[in-house]
Amino acid sequence: MSNPHAPIRTVPRSIPGTGVAAEWLHGISRARGRIRIASIGPTGTSAHDVLAELTRRLPPEGASLLEIELCSSFEVALEQVLDGAADYALVPSAYRDATAFHWNPLLELACVLVHRTPDYGLAVKPNRQLPEPGGLVVAAMPEVQEIYAQLAPDDVAGRPHEFRSASSTSDAAAIVGDGAADIAVCNELGRQEHELAWLSKRPGAEIVWMLFGLRTE
Repeated sequence: MSNPHAPIRTVPRSIPGTGVAAEWLHGISRARGRIRIASIGPTGTSAHDVLAELTRRLPPEGASLLEIELCSSFEVALEQVLDGAADYALVPSAYRDATAFHWNPLLELACVLVHRTPDYGLAVKPNRQLPEPGGLVVAAMPEVQEIYAQLAPDDVAGRPHEFRSASSTSDAAAIVGDGAADIAVCNELGRQEHELAWLSKRPGAEIVWMLFGLRTE
């Protein structure tokens, strides 16, 4: 009789990584020429990290045919594809409104891949001096706000806080860098870009990324 409390074995990954996706893009570029992919920006987002890795894995002639458009939101990336300004939109499975892409009658899911995000965590200005007393302002995308409760140190977790919505992890880091929030939920790239210091962090997560293009049939 099996033990119901035994750990669940990891299922072998069946979704390709960036290497296979880069091969697919290379084949598309040879057939169609220049390819433009839109996703969320600015530089330092996890989406930008995926696109940079795809570019690195392309042969030189393929990399020269790949254009990246970093948008202010996934909704703008969607419009880029619908308007014909981009061939594909790169969207993570963790995006709260990914169904808008899946159920759009004009779009089709062209490719999926797995890519681990950079480390995520809570970042502050380098002196780490949080305001006392009173509440804290935490800049975060809605999708990653729960990371705050997971990682807040004991001396921070008990303090009242409010979230300031950010459009991306890089935007969250920029908000703290500009002094408009006390703590950012961001990734390692955003932390470096805006010269913040980790208050606490966790390893990145393996995310399924999806490329949506205009339906061909």
